Amino acid sequence: WAGCYMRRPCQLSADAPFRTGIRRCVTIGPVMKERQIIIDVLGELSRRLWINRAMREAAFVLCVILFCLACFELIEPALTAGIPLSGTVIRVALLAAFAAVAVEAVRRCARRVPARQAAAEADARAQLKDELKSAYWFLSELESSPFAQLQVQRAAATAAGLDLAVLAPRALPINAFTAGGLGLLLAALIWMPAKLSSSWNSSPATGAADHGE
Repeated sequence: WAGCYMRRPCQLSADAPFRTGIRRCVTIGPVMKERQIIIDVLGELSRRLWINRAMREAAFVLCVILFCLACFELIEPALTAGIPLSGTVIRVALLAAFAAVAVEAVRRCARRVPARQAAAEADARAQLKDELKSAYWFLSELESSPFAQLQVQRAAATAAGLDLAVLAPRALPINAFTAGGLGLLLAALIWMPAKLSSSWNSSPATGAADHGE
């Protein structure tokens, strides 16, 4: 019964057109439905995995940029005091490095997560013992067998019961919080010198006023 769907089209007999046609094609509807269930679930899981990977890559790039800027804020006074043009050179180098890191992150994020990888991730996270991965392999084969159809049926039932929000939850990656901490550090490094500079500038004026009195 499985061979009629994969190997040859439905043929209607002249003697019993409806009866013979129904017998030979009775499994087309269920097989197509099970195939579509597996493809839809793997497609949604692939999209979720891709979004999570893109968020991790973006957070990593942000961490690198903020860390480099924080280090530059720390060493800039010493560098500019000795070599005046060193600050400009370092800024240009940092911009080039940031551009290269951003381009690499965009290139990595542009690659979608294939359905085969999504099936492997679902098997690993839900402890399915390669059930979805095997079913996806059977679906890609030109010829089928009763055993393959049974595996596809079981995998479709399993895939329909998966909670993708649990397998691939949409949450901020850990390095996003690291990027937030680095952002606060950079803001503090930028704000403190300006505050200290204004305090130092106001102190001589106050001292001169007191001396004049």
